[in-house]
Amino acid sequence: MTTIDDFNLDDLFEALTTRIQNETGRPFYKEHNERYFFEQGVRAGLGLQFTMADRTDGDGKPVNRASYTLPPAPLPDRFEREPSPVADIAEAVTVTEGQRKALELVNEGQVAEKVGYGDKPSFHCVPTGGRRGPQDRTLEALYTAGLVVTSNRTHQYGGWVIDLTPRGHATLTAAAKPDLAKTLTKAQHKALHLVGTDTIYIDGFGTYNQDWRKQHIEKRMPLYPTFAELENANLITRDRDAASGDSRIEKRTPVRLTDTGRALLTEKGPHRGL
Repeated sequence: MTTIDDFNLDDLFEALTTRIQNETGRPFYKEHNERYFFEQGVRAGLGLQFTMADRTDGDGKPVNRASYTLPPAPLPDRFEREPSPVADIAEAVTVTEGQRKALELVNEGQVAEKVGYGDKPSFHCVPTGGRRGPQDRTLEALYTAGLVVTSNRTHQYGGWVIDLTPRGHATLTAAAKPDLAKTLTKAQHKALHLVGTDTIYIDGFGTYNQDWRKQHIEKRMPLYPTFAELENANLITRDRDAASGDSRIEKRTPVRLTDTGRALLTEKGPHRGL
């Protein structure tokens, strides 16, 4: 009968890790517990029982497979700031549109601060809904005005989550969203015009594209956030009933003007560059 002692587990483990390195082209980082779990896999293949405490970790303590957990991740470095003396005063102040959008993202917990190159603050944001992340100077201005503060919560992408102060909450509540009908940019006007030609669709990866099979072709498409802003403002919508294609590569969902968007395009007229 074959027993565990008939195998040279150290040589087998070394051969396995070497093959992984050769086939993937990446180094295999051997940890103490991986050798232990490798032996348990061999035991399972032989129909033998697991050994629960006959191996030790780096500190010489027995390794219990049933209670093994990953070590806690180290906390990221923190950039220390002087607290603003006006942060706790719940009084609204005037902010720009870019600062208002940054406050929205901070309120949703999507902005984090970390220590960057040269021990200077670095910010990280992956906004949802196709929105643009705020610039570093915009967030620095919010810190200076006492509208945001670094919290004690870590962000899933690294760093520390930025929170609104009482002053920031009051400012965000008082700041009104702009009316796109009055503040329509050239890029938004261009995107609205392209949607009006019925040539814009969303593919299976969530990207706005122009149908090359149709007559109106524009080589310089507006960026994704421009279309997303129009969709969030209910000026354009996805015609899911007219979607076609099964796979992500073949899928196409046409983008149409809403009644509000069509009225706005009629008022503004066609984009001059098209």
